[in-house]
Amino acid sequence: MLLLLLVGIQFSISTYKLMLDGNTYIREQLDDSWQRAYENQNDAVLLEQLQTRLQCQGFANRFDRNMFLTSDNDMDELEPCLNKLMTLFGSGIYAWGVTLWVLKLVQMIGLLGCYSAYLHINQQTDDIEEGERVHEKNLCVTVT
Repeated sequence: MLLLLLVGIQFSISTYKLMLDGNTYIREQLDDSWQRAYENQNDAVLLEQLQTRLQCQGFANRFDRNMFLTSDNDMDELEPCLNKLMTLFGSGIYAWGVTLWVLKLVQMIGLLGCYSAYLHINQQTDDIEEGERVHEKNLCVTVT
């Protein structure tokens, strides 16, 4: 029952984030990916390449986890990368989010099915045991 409750809470949170506030979901996913690339020295080159290719600088603003460009571009003219990343990757990230949401829905339905089967089998076992007790009681009454 606790597992069902926890999965229900997880499903509710993902439903809210994905269905009711899709742009925030996409922004959080992009922010998390940018942060992991920024912290990993091997992936820092990727951020620099993204900034060069998209002609942007930083994530939410020009100074937010910026990999400084070394080109001749005027760095004051470049806008943050967030809007360009949302345009470029937003629909793909949202599609993956919906796919994960569907998998959570299947998980929830599976858990409900298993839980109802457990309750049904448990009830049948209780009924059989009760029937055996009544039968034994009847045998004892006829013997005496």
